[in-house]
Amino acid sequence: GQEPGGSKEISDLCRLTYGVEFPMLDKSTVRGKDANPFYRQLAQITGSAPGWNFHKYLINRDATKVVAYTSFTKPDDKDLLKKIDEFLK
Repeated sequence: GQEPGGSKEISDLCRLTYGVEFPMLDKSTVRGKDANPFYRQLAQITGSAPGWNFHKYLINRDATKVVAYTSFTKPDDKDLLKKIDEFLK
């Protein structure tokens, strides 16, 4: 509920402001009783529910491993980058 507007407004903002070109999901709830089932399952598997923006779930190619990273993990974190490389193999 942090980002105001609907999915189209959010998509336009990301595309026009940040140059996002990848497909995006519609806006949805990611925690609590109304959480999207996908995020609910990720939180259950990892034991880590999103606490704030930029919570990250990393899923390997065959979806047999899932790792969660908190909002405090920076995109250039060496452990995150190492795990990305591992999951891409």
